[in-house]
Amino acid sequence: MTPTTTTVDRVSLPKVTPSAEQYQKAVDQNPVEALPRIEAARRALQAELDAMDDVRKLALVRCKDNLGMNASALAEIIGMPTGNRRERDSSASRVRQILIEARSQFGMSSSASRGGRPPVYEDRLTKEFLEAALAAGKTYVEIAAECNVGPATVSRYVDRYDIKVRDRRSSAG
Repeated sequence: MTPTTTTVDRVSLPKVTPSAEQYQKAVDQNPVEALPRIEAARRALQAELDAMDDVRKLALVRCKDNLGMNASALAEIIGMPTGNRRERDSSASRVRQILIEARSQFGMSSSASRGGRPPVYEDRLTKEFLEAALAAGKTYVEIAAECNVGPATVSRYVDRYDIKVRDRRSSAG
């Protein structure tokens, strides 16, 4: 299998710091004098890398939220492995995690992302409310519309509270 060329592979990187070979030569000449320069360069590179990571996170969030790009497409653009389904799914999962971290780091609302755990409706769908509504003859659909939830949610809460419901079909005839 031949490696695929990604968008990232086609971008030429600027050289902003001396190469590791230059530091190797300094180590060969005098390691004690080279060590502080190496450490200073390493710290400067790490700070630049951290700043670039933040910019990358922001770009990923904007591509997702403003352009509607999905995690798989973003993973491919940034050069993550996407050769087969397993790699693509793994890379997309990592991008989704980066998006969550970025929104948290930058104080962005997570509401821009869809999905997640659904809200709890115990404040609206209390046992007393459901018993009264069902005793008044309301259907799950009518209760759901009143509470701005789906009928399945009403059914789930009726089951959760173990409320006995008269089967209208059996008494209709």
